[in-house]
Amino acid sequence: MKTGIVKSFSVNGKYGFIKPDDENSKDVFFHQNELRRSGIEEVKKGQKLQYHLNIKETKVFATDIKIIDL
Repeated sequence: MKTGIVKSFSVNGKYGFIKPDDENSKDVFFHQNELRRSGIEEVKKGQKLQYHLNIKETKVFATDIKIIDL
């Protein structure tokens, strides 16, 4: 599993981006549905997350998201 921090999250837009701990990696998109699948209602900027990186066609996004730092 990868780790990173919440760079941004739009409650209205229902999506956000994770800044990976790996300095050379691009920000990772996540959708609110992935949070809900993990039992998370909302995340805040700066929270530490653990996630799987999923690639479908040309899209890269986070799945199996877990908060590891409140």
